[in-house]
Amino acid sequence: MRDNWCVGFTDRFTVAVWVGNFSGASMHDVSGTTGAAPVWLDIVNYLYDRFGARSPAPPAGVTNRAVSFPAAVEPARTEWFVAGTQPDLPAAPLDDRPQILFPAAASMIALDPDIPRGRQEIAFVANASARGSRWTLDRRDLGPVTGVKLWAPVPGIHTLALVGSSGKPFDLLTFKVRGAMTGETSGDLHD
Repeated sequence: MRDNWCVGFTDRFTVAVWVGNFSGASMHDVSGTTGAAPVWLDIVNYLYDRFGARSPAPPAGVTNRAVSFPAAVEPARTEWFVAGTQPDLPAAPLDDRPQILFPAAASMIALDPDIPRGRQEIAFVANASARGSRWTLDRRDLGPVTGVKLWAPVPGIHTLALVGSSGKPFDLLTFKVRGAMTGETSGDLHD
């Protein structure tokens, strides 16, 4: 929690903002969206008011398309694609196999010694197709997928899976928890 960064550009300026303590000390209750991003936005708005701006021309070989998703997955929006890779309109349906949505594969999650243990939980989230499957963590059964599963993290490398009634995984990923809290040997979980 020592560095917040926000970097972006306009047609005329590139703006990079760093927020932190020059001593290297950790900050508390500050993230990139609450620390660096508001400062970046103020600077870019000032530059826009002072010098004006126009949208940068898209690079050659890209195209934009409106994309939409099934309800509650993500809001509709316009996305840029390398020409020829854009989805057919309307957006192609999402893969309906059970999938882990969070955490992402290869995530590194850092424990914060300044936050009480009971407030540091990882949410295991699966798509709607995962209903009826079961969570396993490091081959230990965590119960059925009924919504968000909260788990008190334990340092180490962990394997999370969604498994069917046969025990065969539908989706599997590995993530790492970094940091040390004394006296921990296993994670607690709850719904």
